Amino acid sequence: QKKHCALQHISFHVNVKLFRKQTWKAVYQMKTKKYVEDLRAKSAAELAQELVAAKKELFNLRFQNATNQLDNTARIKEVRKNIARIQTVITQKEKAAQ
Repeated sequence: QKKHCALQHISFHVNVKLFRKQTWKAVYQMKTKKYVEDLRAKSAAELAQELVAAKKELFNLRFQNATNQLDNTARIKEVRKNIARIQTVITQKEKAAQ
């Protein structure tokens, strides 16, 4: 009986971890979709400004990382992906205009 109870306890914790991971992933995807929708609503000039700002932020983050002043290193990856998203939307708009 104790063995069965211990297995249920372990199983419960595994399910909780899985639920948290899936919930976080869903929230992240919702934020990403909202961000891309916002990008698509912007004009080409606004997208160019957004791209420049993102590249400046990436430069500053890399500089902080090199000098060991950066606490959240995951932000570098996030900004890189945002730059790629901006460039993708710019390309899509250019192709749609042709």
